[in-house]
Amino acid sequence: MRKIKLVYVPLLCAMLWAGRVSAQADIEAGRPVLDSLEALLGTNLTKSQRLDVLEQISFLHYNVDSTEMYARQELALARELRRGLQIANANRYLGWCCYHRDEYEQACEYYRESISGYDSLGMSSDLAAGYYGLASSLGVLGDDLLADDYYSRALSIYITLGDTAAVAEIYRKKGLTSSDFHLHETADDYFNRALGLDSEIGDSAAIGEDIYMLGVNEFSKYKDFTDLEALDSARSRMLRALDIENRFGSIERRTAIVQDLMEVFMEIAKRNTDDKRAEALATSRMYYDKLSEMLRAQSVSDEGYYLDLWNANYLMINGRYREALAALKEIEKIPNLLWEKEMRMCDLMIVCNRELGDYKNALKYTNLRSLLDKETYKRDFAVKSTQTSANLEFERKMHQRELAAQHQKYMMQVVLVSLLLMSVIMAVVLRSYLRKRRLSRVLAAQKDQVMLKNNELNLRNEEILAQRDEIEKQRNSIRRTNQAITASITYAKHIQDAAVTSREVMNSVFGDCLVYWKPMNIVSGDFYWATQRGPYKILVVADCTGHGVPGAFMSMFGISTLNSLIGFEAQITNAAQILDLMREKIISGLHQSAYGDEALESIDMSLCIINTEKTRIHYAGANRPIAIVRKGELTAYKPDRMPVGQHVLCNRPFTNNIIDYEPGDVIYMYTDGMTDQFGCEGAGCEIGKFSTRRLHSLLTDIADRPFAMQTAIIDNRMTKWRTQPDGTLAEQIDDQLIVGVKV
Repeated sequence: MRKIKLVYVPLLCAMLWAGRVSAQADIEAGRPVLDSLEALLGTNLTKSQRLDVLEQISFLHYNVDSTEMYARQELALARELRRGLQIANANRYLGWCCYHRDEYEQACEYYRESISGYDSLGMSSDLAAGYYGLASSLGVLGDDLLADDYYSRALSIYITLGDTAAVAEIYRKKGLTSSDFHLHETADDYFNRALGLDSEIGDSAAIGEDIYMLGVNEFSKYKDFTDLEALDSARSRMLRALDIENRFGSIERRTAIVQDLMEVFMEIAKRNTDDKRAEALATSRMYYDKLSEMLRAQSVSDEGYYLDLWNANYLMINGRYREALAALKEIEKIPNLLWEKEMRMCDLMIVCNRELGDYKNALKYTNLRSLLDKETYKRDFAVKSTQTSANLEFERKMHQRELAAQHQKYMMQVVLVSLLLMSVIMAVVLRSYLRKRRLSRVLAAQKDQVMLKNNELNLRNEEILAQRDEIEKQRNSIRRTNQAITASITYAKHIQDAAVTSREVMNSVFGDCLVYWKPMNIVSGDFYWATQRGPYKILVVADCTGHGVPGAFMSMFGISTLNSLIGFEAQITNAAQILDLMREKIISGLHQSAYGDEALESIDMSLCIINTEKTRIHYAGANRPIAIVRKGELTAYKPDRMPVGQHVLCNRPFTNNIIDYEPGDVIYMYTDGMTDQFGCEGAGCEIGKFSTRRLHSLLTDIADRPFAMQTAIIDNRMTKWRTQPDGTLAEQIDDQLIVGVKV
């Protein structure tokens, strides 16, 4: 990123001690030249000579700490001597150091300084390197639009300079972004451009990578549109890429190609019969064995799920459904199974149970698959929407509006009214057209009635105009209604904020504390509640059924119920008893019946009673756990697997967990809006849930920091997790709430 050219130091030979080797020999020897240059700094050099030596050392060093030390000396001396080129070079070297230390914002500042210097000096090649470094840093920070602008500037310069390798690298970056958003034609164009350039310069490793990327894009196209020609093209290109990678590439890319070929030949087997199916299955099995061997050699275990799912699929294709069912049940036992693998497991379970005649379990996994479809609907829709246009920003905004419309009942009414009005208009127009034809046929015989018919037609036209005006009025009325509803919900947000425990009360009970509360739709179905009764400090974090307005109504009911229980039944010090009583009040207050067909609203919540005299915590949980961090180690306490409300287990009392705590322990309580949020981290990552594992790791890392800093870190981490390759934020799927207190 920073190594562009070597600046010759004309005085190096003269300054080396007598009897030493020449400067050119040192440069060819690698490390000896750095030793010689560093030795020169201890001799009697002029400032100009010292600056030239510092420039050489900064350029040659690939150690971040050493590069930064010499680059800072170079920058200070260059500013003193007013040497513009050395100032720009030093800023670029410091930008490289910050980038490799993950200090991306500071890296952007240094790269901008270097760009300004190179631009004023007319240094095209160095200016392109500065643009490339700035674009890379902006991409990591999530500003993909600005990053793409600087990549394009660098691309323009490299094309002018004829730097084919650099041009091909930028084309690959643009192709990967297009493929991630399922813009298959655009991705093909970029990858083919890169392939053409890499072929010109004979870069075998880059050619293999280009062909593999083309194959991956074809396989993605097959999955989206069941395009059998794309499947055959993916097979051909991946086989060709594997042949090249076996000779010139890396073990990591060979592993990826083998895994994809295993899946490609399995899909070919499903699409064929008899000998062709058997041949494809045998080939897929061969790549399965090869992938297993490669993963063992690299000590990689994370991809084992793919091998297990492939094995179950292989057994089913060969009619061995009972063996396949046993294998799938073993996969089902794996904790924290990623949603993509869980959906594939459900698909196989449905077919397997149906073939074995177990329609009850087939229905069970069909329902589970439907639930998973609902969880991933937003993600799938976002991916498909990007395929209809190259303008990703426009598609994102339209997609967000469409999703918002699906969650608002009144918008469905708007659609129905609009369709009805369009039907009326079409009926009127058709009626007028038929009337005109009838009039033309009888015109010769009924000349005396022409004026009358014309008058009738004019009246009909006036009716159409009147209906058009009425449609416009209704459209304006609907717009005003939408604005009024949004304003009402916004005002309801103020009411909900007043109902939950205020920051002043939280601070008076627990001192400084963490409250990270981020509703999905203005008002929230998540809430927190706290109070103190003598030596007992009570803290509640809850997640009500639904979100938005329905969730907010349920949260207000939950807060009211807690105020009633804790306010008038102050002798209750057992957390489980409070949840039991609250469940009774919710079932009674909402008139819930175990035999009704209506939706059963409920609350998932964790409740802690902290006895400050005995340093004990009474904890009870309804589907919500708590986590306690003590001296850098996190311990999670599991809840009862039932909500506060009507449930098949509602006759079972909640469990009261008694936990001894130590001063300085930090208690965290959170809702599932955090762990279920979809997103990813890093280039080429697989989109998935944030997960409980990641959240616990984050809380463990930040527990010893001030709560204000913890809030900022959590918000920054969630923003990065939701940031998509185009720089936009993925849709927030649920309300998010974390509360942390120190005891």
